[in-house]
Parts: sequence; structure tokens; C-alpha cells
Amino acid sequence: MNKRVFLGVAATFALLLGLGFSKSNFFRPALAQYLNAAAKATYVTAADVSATASRAPEMDQPIRVVDAGQYNVGVYITRRLQEADQGCTIEHDTVALDDVTEILRVIEGSGTLVTGGTLKNRKQMAANDPDLPVLGPGARGTPIEGGESRKISAGDEIIIPAGVPHGFSEIQTKSITIEVIRIDPGKLLHTK
Repeated sequence: MNKRVFLGVAATFALLLGLGFSKSNFFRPALAQYLNAAAKATYVTAADVSATASRAPEMDQPIRVVDAGQYNVGVYITRRLQEADQGCTIEHDTVALDDVTEILRVIEGSGTLVTGGTLKNRKQMAANDPDLPVLGPGARGTPIEGGESRKISAGDEIIIPAGVPHGFSEIQTKSITIEVIRIDPGKLLHTK
């Protein structure tokens, strides 16, 4: 009898525990609220974006990178120059990030962005790559075969899931300035 009661209690506990950590149940919101009780919202103002954009060279500049619990989220300003030798074109600046999803919003300028397809001559970024703290791990390569080319300009937004190759084939204006939100489940982006 005691063995049966013990097994019944153990089975009930296991069922409740399973429900408590299931992704689709009524316990999940309460659990998330409990786990993130100390978390705070982070505000990125128009002034923050403008100030960073005004001093951003052709490199990625972080505005804010925060620990959001299960992942880091970063907001960056990226500027790519029209000159091919400045790293703006598909021959120089094509990447596929391993774990980081990017959301791009063009602030000013225009260019042709190539996404998807296959990244040829793929080479994993080295551990000492200076872009690793702002991009996360990934690979560089050229060219992208079978990708989709699309002209983008101010106001356009693009979501690039982790693993999708992307790079500019052309920048039509003197430069293109982009606000980039990076979602990093590996928490490799440096918080700021």
C-alpha cells in the first residue's frame, strides 16, 4: 500500500513539474515573471541613436547591449561606405552568424542587400576576430550563391535569422546607416 501511495505521489509530482515547465500552459507566464522579477526595461532614445550615428565610422557601434535573461539583446548602429575597399560589398563583408538573429532598420542611404542562398568559401571567424564581440560567432565568405537581392533604403526593416548569409552587393549612396538589433542566445555579445 505504501509503495502504491508513494508511486502515486511521485507520478503526480512529475506531472505537475512537467506542466510547470511546459511551454504551453498557464504556469509559464507566472514562472517567467518570477524569474525576471529583477529585470528592468532598457530605453534607447532617438537622441542615443542620433548621437551614435553621428560618430559611427564604418564599423558597428553598440548603443546598448543588455542581458535579457536567456539571451543578450544589443542595439547597434552600422555604417557601410560606398567604396568597395572600405568593406561594404559582398566581396568584403559577407557573413552568416551562427546563433545571432539580426533585425535591421535603414536610417539613411540605400543599397542592395543579398540574403539567403549559400555562402561560398566559408571560413569560420577566428576567436580573436575584432567583430566577434559585436556580431557573435559566425562565418565570412564570398560570394553568396542563390541569394535574394533586394534594394533597401531609409525606413525599410529586414529580419535576418541566425545562419542566413547576408551582405551588400552595392551601396547606391555615399554610405548606408542601419540600426541593428541583435538577439544572442549564446550571450557572447558584450553587454554595455
